[in-house]
Amino acid sequence: MTMTMLRNAGIRTKLSLALGMALALVLVVGLFGVLELHQVNGATKEIRTVWSPKIEALDDLKRAVNEHRILAGNRLQTTSFRQIAALSKRMDQARQKMDQAELALRQMVHTAAEQELLTEFGRQIDQYEAVFSSLLRQLEIGETAEAQVEFASRALVVADAAEEQLDKFIELAKQKLVHAASNADEAYRLALFMTIGTMLIGVMLSSVVIVWTSRHVTRPLVQISEAMRRLTVGDHSVFVTVNHEHKDEIGVLMDAITGYRESLIRSNLLATEIEAERARLQAAVNNMTIGLCMIDRDQCLIICNNRFVEIYQLSATLTQIGTPLRDILRETMSRSLSGPALEQAIEGVLQAVKAGLPNRSFAELEDGRTISIISQPMPDGGEVSTHEDITERLRTEAKIRHMARHDALTDLPNRVLFKERLEEAFKRLSRGETVAVLCLDLDRFKSVNDTLGHPAGDALLKIAATRLRDIIREADTVARFGGDEFAVVQVGDAQPHGVIALAQRILDALSKPFDLNGHQVVIGVSVGIALAPADGDDPEQVLKNGDMALYRAKSDGRGIYRFFEPQMDALMQMRRQLELDLRRALIQQEFELVYQPIIDLQTNTIISFEALLRWRHPERGTVSPAEFIPLAEEIGIIVPLGEWVLRQACQDATRWPDDITVAVNLSPAQCKNKKVLEAVINALANSGLPPRRLELEITESVLLVGSELTLSVLHELRALGARIAMD
Repeated sequence: MTMTMLRNAGIRTKLSLALGMALALVLVVGLFGVLELHQVNGATKEIRTVWSPKIEALDDLKRAVNEHRILAGNRLQTTSFRQIAALSKRMDQARQKMDQAELALRQMVHTAAEQELLTEFGRQIDQYEAVFSSLLRQLEIGETAEAQVEFASRALVVADAAEEQLDKFIELAKQKLVHAASNADEAYRLALFMTIGTMLIGVMLSSVVIVWTSRHVTRPLVQISEAMRRLTVGDHSVFVTVNHEHKDEIGVLMDAITGYRESLIRSNLLATEIEAERARLQAAVNNMTIGLCMIDRDQCLIICNNRFVEIYQLSATLTQIGTPLRDILRETMSRSLSGPALEQAIEGVLQAVKAGLPNRSFAELEDGRTISIISQPMPDGGEVSTHEDITERLRTEAKIRHMARHDALTDLPNRVLFKERLEEAFKRLSRGETVAVLCLDLDRFKSVNDTLGHPAGDALLKIAATRLRDIIREADTVARFGGDEFAVVQVGDAQPHGVIALAQRILDALSKPFDLNGHQVVIGVSVGIALAPADGDDPEQVLKNGDMALYRAKSDGRGIYRFFEPQMDALMQMRRQLELDLRRALIQQEFELVYQPIIDLQTNTIISFEALLRWRHPERGTVSPAEFIPLAEEIGIIVPLGEWVLRQACQDATRWPDDITVAVNLSPAQCKNKKVLEAVINALANSGLPPRRLELEITESVLLVGSELTLSVLHELRALGARIAMD
């Protein structure tokens, strides 16, 4: 009857009984342990507090006696007053140690035997002191030898007797100490035996309680928990056998698990179908190249794709279904905002979603990216939004816009942007302001390109652009038109003083040496200036006038600035017409050669003729070489013109005596071109003129700034048999 009632009792009752029994066993074992520890502690306390201190005090007293008798012997043997004083002091200290040790020992004496030994020791020490005092009196009257004999025969005998009493005391204390240690050991063995016995009894009783609890409580609960674990991971094959003997909570749990299993099977079938649909939807949205986010009417997350997560760098917890939109916004916006500004921004977005209107906006993220957001409301509330990272597109567009309006080499504004800035500056004319345009051309830049190469020329242009950028004001604009041509528009300054000061700064800045990879290069700049509205009220006209002023600066010697003057327009028209006529003259055979004889003053005979080029213009007549040769070099026809000169001079020389040579000038441009070698070979071959009769004259500058290519060409020309001479 009792076992049936116990089996049907609740889990709380069963566990309470089991814990109560376990607690009772713990109390019994603990009580026995405390009692035995008390006995062991009593025995060890006697050793620690009684006998060990007593033996230490006896050792201290014996050491003090030995120290005193040694010092006394030394005292009787010395006659030095200093040593006597020192020994007396140390003897007094030894005596104090004896008194202190004896006093401490008397406080520890509790038996008659100990008291008798200590009393006898005191009597012997007093006798030793009396004998030593009489010996000191003998020393004072000079009986040193007698005192030493008396010390050995009387005082040391008495001291030995005192030490004998101490040795007996020490032996008695050690016997007591051994007895106390034996008692402590006996108490320990008894405590160990009782503790082990109690523990064995406790273990046996605990095993009974554990087995009973395991069978009636733990094992059923383990079976139930294992069944629940397998059910939660989707293992529906698990069965829980209902034991009708269990009328407690365990039986109720078994019935509940059976019902839960059936319900879980139905739920999992439905969840599988839902998950399949969701997986198909998720796969579709995750393959999108733009971010997608869907929010329900409660402003909580329905779904988002991987691209959305990547764009905003969201943590996994914020991508779960049901995450409030406020939390997502706080995560992303807190990287760049804080405090009231953050809360205001979040509320603004939430209100826009709540309004349910189509919207397109742009978001600037903290790392500089730009996101295009297009939002559309859903019929049942909430919204769906797409998020596209357009950062690279905007950068590319900005770069294209920048490249279209800036020089690729120097990053200065190009002609297009310069004209826009110039047109913007011309709007100031209506307010009575003056606009200045400066056209710049680098002097001797072509020489740098030809001698050091185009990379050095590019480096020079970059340095020149930096210098120009540094000396103009922020309101002004400096641009590169191409090649070595630059232009500046100056606004908001008193004229002409402002533009004169600026022109001078430009001349100073660009006349300083340029360090090009170890080469110190000095160039210069020519500046042409035009002012508006004085020199025109149209941007194109003013720029054209500035270019004409630049041409005048170059014609007047370079390295200077010149203002536009009205007569320059007529000169420019004449120059342009001369350029057109010069291009046509070579085709129309308007050039001719005249020969200047070279005479040997020793023989007074002609030895050579120098070929001189002349231009017979059909309208202007003879044009000076000083006028058209620089123009031919500038517009790039000097090379074909020089080839014509070579052919014609060689052809004419064939009609002269064999001992007369012909001298032909080579321009620097021809010497820098491999084609001159081919031109000389063809001219000699076509005319039949021996190479020894051809003399090629070069200027000094060809050798001073000549490159390896120039020197190589000159060596090959000389190898042909032609003479090379300085003009």
